[in-house]
Amino acid sequence: MLVAGDIVLEAQRWHPDAIFVDAGNIGAAIIDRLRQLLPDTPVYEVWFGSTKVRQAQFNGSATNVFNKRTEIWTNMREWLNGGAIPDDQGLKDDLTGPLYSFGGDDVSIMLERKKDMKKRGLASPDDGDALGRILRDQSAVEQIRASRAQQEQAQQAAAMMPAVRDGADAAKLLSETDAGGRSALSAMMGQ
Repeated sequence: MLVAGDIVLEAQRWHPDAIFVDAGNIGAAIIDRLRQLLPDTPVYEVWFGSTKVRQAQFNGSATNVFNKRTEIWTNMREWLNGGAIPDDQGLKDDLTGPLYSFGGDDVSIMLERKKDMKKRGLASPDDGDALGRILRDQSAVEQIRASRAQQEQAQQAAAMMPAVRDGADAAKLLSETDAGGRSALSAMMGQ
């Protein structure tokens, strides 16, 4: 479980809001181990190889895609029309390396397989896959962040008021507002 150990070390260093892992091949075992070792960090399964019929946004309209990986990359392509990414040559190479073609059913688009990219002399687009996984579940990440922010505010309230003995009382401080619409905690903190 060397891979899981490496991910845990990186998680301890960067404190991610969530971790997304391709569940195919050995991924399921890695996911199980990460959930054991990082119980406070959500670990999400992504089934890149799934061939369940689906659609993605392509040039502003719904388009049939061949598998989950193609769905993720096609939606990511649509997001990149207005989104921003770091100025990183490796990421740019990953995002421009794979080609699109028709899937085996001749009605859906399919992203080039990694083994076919390798035949063309290109590396696996790991950074591109990682960006796609993040964008795929952005709403889940936003929910996690909001929940963490509320927990942190409750902890701050409990620390600031000796009379507040538990998280329930601190949560009450967050929900109560003054005449200006500020929470009791915000008022106490001068915000």
